[in-house]
This record gives sequence, C-alpha cells and structure tokens, in this order.
Amino acid sequence: MTVKLISILRVIIGLVFVVSGFGKLIDINEFANIVRSYGFFPNFLVFSFSISLSLFEILLGMMFLLKMWVRFVSVALLLFSILFFFALI
Repeated sequence: MTVKLISILRVIIGLVFVVSGFGKLIDINEFANIVRSYGFFPNFLVFSFSISLSLFEILLGMMFLLKMWVRFVSVALLLFSILFFFALI
C-alpha cells in the first residue's frame, strides 16, 4: 500500500513540474517579464535564465517520472519548490 501511494505521489509531482515547465515555455516572454520583475538578475540574463529554468524544471520532472536518480531529483525538486515559494513571497 505504501509503495503504491509513493508511486502515485511521484507521478503527480513529476507531472506538476513537467506541465509547469511547459506552461512557462509556451509563454516564455511573460515568464521572463515575471522573472525580470523580481530584480534578481540583470536584464541581459533574464531571458536565458527563464528558458534554462523552464527546461531544467521539465528535465527534473521527467527524471522523477522515469525513476532516474530519484534521491538527487527529489532534493532538486525540493530546492526548486523552496525557491519558488520565496520568490512568490
């Protein structure tokens, strides 16, 4: 039962990150404007950072779905979640 629950949660979390990354890539200009509004990066880095962040989010989500390097990906996704949480505050 526990293994099945963990598998279901892993799939849900992986899909959330994949869909979120694709959503950001679809409207990359809007996402870049949001990143720019935080003021963390100089203007010349904002667009490339936005693309990199979206692609990295998709990559980590896919790796989590495919059970590749699960411990590393779990930590990376946790750090991503913390980063997004503090960026939204």
